Amino acid sequence: MRDFYASEDTIELQSPVDIQGSGALKANMTVALAEQIDSPTLSFAMKVDSFTDNGSMPSVFTSRSDNAYSQYALDTASRSTGHALDFIADKARGDMQDLLEALDWSAPDGSDVADALKRLGPGAYDVAARASLIQQNEINLLVLRRLMATQTDGVWAEHGLFVGRNNEGSHLSGSQRETKNTYTWQFWVTPYGGSSFQDSHKNISSWKSKGVGLIVGADRHLQSDLDVGFHLALVTRRTHVKDNEKALADTTSAFFGLQAIYAPDSWNGLYLTGQGRIGVENGKMDRTISINGYNRQAESRWTGLAGSLQAGLGWDAHFDFEPGRFTMGPLAFVEYAFLHRPSLDEDKGGAANLDVDDTTYDSLLMNLGLHAGWQTILPGGNHLKCDVLAAWRHELLDPSFATSAAFVGYGAPRFESDTDLPGRDSLLLQAGFALSSNKDFTAKLDVGGEFFRQDYTGMNIGLDLSWQF
Repeated sequence: MRDFYASEDTIELQSPVDIQGSGALKANMTVALAEQIDSPTLSFAMKVDSFTDNGSMPSVFTSRSDNAYSQYALDTASRSTGHALDFIADKARGDMQDLLEALDWSAPDGSDVADALKRLGPGAYDVAARASLIQQNEINLLVLRRLMATQTDGVWAEHGLFVGRNNEGSHLSGSQRETKNTYTWQFWVTPYGGSSFQDSHKNISSWKSKGVGLIVGADRHLQSDLDVGFHLALVTRRTHVKDNEKALADTTSAFFGLQAIYAPDSWNGLYLTGQGRIGVENGKMDRTISINGYNRQAESRWTGLAGSLQAGLGWDAHFDFEPGRFTMGPLAFVEYAFLHRPSLDEDKGGAANLDVDDTTYDSLLMNLGLHAGWQTILPGGNHLKCDVLAAWRHELLDPSFATSAAFVGYGAPRFESDTDLPGRDSLLLQAGFALSSNKDFTAKLDVGGEFFRQDYTGMNIGLDLSWQF
């Protein structure tokens, strides 16, 4: 009996059972449905319950309530998708009938329908966008760490490593000697990797995202106590969406950015930092839809615009000791990141294909914390540097993302995802270990992450290699 039935369909029974066991159909024989037909969305009732001698057959009347699918939704986003199916049910054709048939004959308690509503929605696009913004924050942090190291090296170059040991400047590393000179260039390259993990919460699917990238840049010290530079970043990322929304998103991005730090000697340790970048993101996504025997994979491709801005200020106090120089002070910075993805149509997914609206996603993070560092000279003149940054991070914008979509070929009504974060606050921790030679080369390992946000952890690692020219 499993099939697609529109509301108010009439099913004429072709072979009614001879309940009297005579082997022949009898006029005016009354028949009834043998048992309750279990469907979470369809109802069946006898329309004509007898076989008559003029040839009419018993028939069954089918009906579907106005909220047949949306009644099982577990959240606002799923209810929105359910309303679209409620509207489409009587207009369904082709593969959409197969999709609705799978729903109509799923678990009688509606649990399969509830899962399917989440799976059919556009929530996976929210997750891919959030991973893209996290990627921007990772780049911001690595570039900021370079700017802060530049400021510290500048102080060393101006005042010497230890009191009474800066007459010739011979103790300074290559990078520090060059920092004293105006209009010198420092070129650097930073390969890095990052990963993020979000557990499920409030019927929102869990996900994990991993990315690798390469940042190449150059900085120049100007006479006005200003260091400026530029950088190029090439990054790739893979994001797995799990639980009800099974999807795999791959993105490749390219960015061009500018960075600067301003730290006049007369400010006694106070400095201002800023950076910005703009670029493009090429993305593709495969969404897997499996519902009671209905199995499809919807694919999509897009090229979006992405970028970020960061501005901050800090103050460092410097203390000279025989073992080395210690630096410590507060800092604060805000960072804005955005992704604009154009509208797109999925394909290869049959009735599950989505017509996704163009959407802009953004984030504004406030960071308040402390920075501390220690530097010393090793035998042979090389420099060892260690530093740590700890900050409270808070999301200032609405952390909920929403993507609007419709089923391809059906237009209205459109439906929307609603993907929230379980918390706005986290602890940002970064630690760096650097070795600078007196041959104009520096290598620095930077590791850290974002912790103590509910059900979320982010990690990153970068290797910064710098040369002076």
